[in-house]
Amino acid sequence: MTRATPEQRAAAARISAGSSSDARLRHAEVRELATKQLQTMMASVLKVQVPVLAKMDMAIFCTVDDVGFITSDRPCIWFDPAPASF
Repeated sequence: MTRATPEQRAAAARISAGSSSDARLRHAEVRELATKQLQTMMASVLKVQVPVLAKMDMAIFCTVDDVGFITSDRPCIWFDPAPASF
């Protein structure tokens, strides 16, 4: 956020604000959303993450070491090329 423009900061602030409408969900609708999480979230996740992933460079690491690489269940790495200021 330190390098964000005022417009980007305003957009980020609106993310957690939610909707200003009085639309309410009935209990049955909430229950359906809870049981169909993937179907409910997929469109918004794709809308947000696909443009970011499309801008990323892909790298494939190879090794001949017996130990290999230490990996995790979230293998995507986000790299900020700007030098850290510690």
